[in-house]
Amino acid sequence: DEQSDGIKKDPYGYLPFEMPWSISANFAFSLRSRFNAERNDYDYDITSNLRLNGNIDLTDKWKISASSGYDFNRNEITSTNFNVSRNLHCWSMNLSAVPFGDYKTYRFTIKVNSSILSDLKYEQQKSAWDNSIWD
Repeated sequence: DEQSDGIKKDPYGYLPFEMPWSISANFAFSLRSRFNAERNDYDYDITSNLRLNGNIDLTDKWKISASSGYDFNRNEITSTNFNVSRNLHCWSMNLSAVPFGDYKTYRFTIKVNSSILSDLKYEQQKSAWDNSIWD
């Protein structure tokens, strides 16, 4: 029972599953027209893409988020981002990455949470402009 072991349980005696998460999907459709004076008519451009965003709190201290999309005109995956963070009590750790595409990057940071000691941190990063990021 809940009083004897100090662990909060649901009415059926099971541990409650508490892992907050969210996911969202966005679809964009665009129609653009331009007047073509040579043909004396309009040219039309249609674009459409789908974007997915999600996050999950594995625990109170571990958080993961990701976003990606698909461009239907180019038939390719758009920029994809991953982020993992961990609260280490007085410290925090964060890893952000764009693992593929034209703008591959990553950034790893461990820093003190105190604003007074905000300069006390370790960072490792590669930008999209560096040569052979993932090699």
